[in-house]
Amino acid sequence: MADDMGWGDLGANWPNTRDTPFLDYLASISIRLPDYHSGASVCSVSRATLLTGRLPQRTGVWHNFATTALGGLPTNETIISELLKSVGYATAIHGKWHLGHQPPFHPSYRGFDEYIGVPYSIDMGCTDNPGAYRPPLQVCPKDPSLYFEQKHEHPDDLRKVIEADLTVGIPLYQCLTPRCPDDNCNKEIIEQPVNLSTLTQSYIDNDRGFIQSSVEAKKPFFLYLPLSHMHAPHDYARQFKNTSVLPSIYGDTLRELDYHINQTYQLLKDLDVLNHTLLIFTNDNGPWSAQCDLAGNQGPFTGVWQALPLPFGGGGGGTAKFTTWEAGHRVPFIAHWPGMIKAGTSAQCDLAGNQGLFTDIWQASPIPFGGGGGGTAKFTTWEAGHRVPSIPHWSGIIKSGNVTNAIGSHLDMMPTIPNLAGFTLPSNRSFDGIDLSPVLFDGSNQGHEYLFHSDHNGTLSAVRYNQYKAYYMTYSAYDGACGGQQGFIIYHKPPLIFDLSRDLAESTPIVASQSVYNAIDEALQAKLKDIASTPHTTVDYRIGGLDARACCDAGHIVCRCTN
Repeated sequence: MADDMGWGDLGANWPNTRDTPFLDYLASISIRLPDYHSGASVCSVSRATLLTGRLPQRTGVWHNFATTALGGLPTNETIISELLKSVGYATAIHGKWHLGHQPPFHPSYRGFDEYIGVPYSIDMGCTDNPGAYRPPLQVCPKDPSLYFEQKHEHPDDLRKVIEADLTVGIPLYQCLTPRCPDDNCNKEIIEQPVNLSTLTQSYIDNDRGFIQSSVEAKKPFFLYLPLSHMHAPHDYARQFKNTSVLPSIYGDTLRELDYHINQTYQLLKDLDVLNHTLLIFTNDNGPWSAQCDLAGNQGPFTGVWQALPLPFGGGGGGTAKFTTWEAGHRVPFIAHWPGMIKAGTSAQCDLAGNQGLFTDIWQASPIPFGGGGGGTAKFTTWEAGHRVPSIPHWSGIIKSGNVTNAIGSHLDMMPTIPNLAGFTLPSNRSFDGIDLSPVLFDGSNQGHEYLFHSDHNGTLSAVRYNQYKAYYMTYSAYDGACGGQQGFIIYHKPPLIFDLSRDLAESTPIVASQSVYNAIDEALQAKLKDIASTPHTTVDYRIGGLDARACCDAGHIVCRCTN
């Protein structure tokens, strides 16, 4: 699973993009779901929906966890790794967790036999070589005196300074046993600050070790790869410099991501287990448009209405990550299973496009003609915020080259996997996904009829109903770093409706039939009633102090590993 990748970054989705050669090949021999969505348009929330199959309103995870978070994904929320481990699978996570780094929320407590990775986003701390970011990130100081010079302070009490600024180096954990043995898992930090230019190769090496050992032990395995690419800051191995078709830092980083997936695929092939392995590629949410030239491509999902001035639109702002616009949650999804998943056919909803075609024109339009501008990708409910790439692959099982117009979601992973792995879902809770097996293996185009999108306040404010997208509230992400603006929060009664079969850019609201309004309202009320009447949890979002940091050496100002 990539991080902050745009739907249009995948060449198979958007032909103008040519920096994913292996992923494009994988799509050609797999099934691709161009109408696939993350469970939310921001990191922690999206990951919780994928691992639990439950909406944020059920899990309680509705915004990101901080670097000193005391809590995490509640332990009474069962996740995929725990269920797979219970039926004999070897389990590992190599990559970004972002669901709590303190026990018992640390991944070594959540059904994973091993964890190699970073606990949160790679911009949530300092590194020695920060990479490309807007605005530039702080370099980790190597000694306290340098730190004080950077901060223009010369205090007498070192501890007070540290507590006033809890910025530490980004840590890299290596925990090779379940339940890390120390109280805070800090002894499992092997590198702090992490070297972003060698991180991908470190993951590749550990991927190889875990897969090889599982195959040699003749044990089924689950490897979860939530990668840090394409989240800013961007850095990569020097071999990828100037390798993108139109040379750019973002394109070079995308090339390294593509290389990583290729290496994993080739390893499965070399070990002769490709025909027994379901490989799924997707992304957590839409691109972070505030990173400007360092952000992913929204393709057609640009949320044009949001940029229009009031009262004609939403008053501006971004329409990708952090939003419920399409660019915020529509993500890549490619499934491959040789011989099982059909390859090579296309459905009528196959889209060419990066935010893609999801440009969300309404939000970009000035008020009163639209939403007044701003970002329409990450952090939003516009299409670019949650529509993501999706490629499931299973050699010999999934028919090669198939493209389906079925609506899918991260929420579907939990309901789909039990049929394949031989376990049943817990019966004491409700799930919000569907079993995608008929879509993946039987050629069905029947996915979700309704899909509910959570906004930045943890409210279900956007609803997908077949080709229609209804907004009870529109808003944008802040695009100020790119010379953009922040749009307005606008409530809509009746909801604002777009017909995505004709208007992927969400530029022109329609007046739908009364039956459409009724169906959407009734479905939303039924979902809210079910959430209120069935088990749901509350998250501990408290923030700790000095002792809550992920810290290799507490004697150093930024916890730098000194041994």
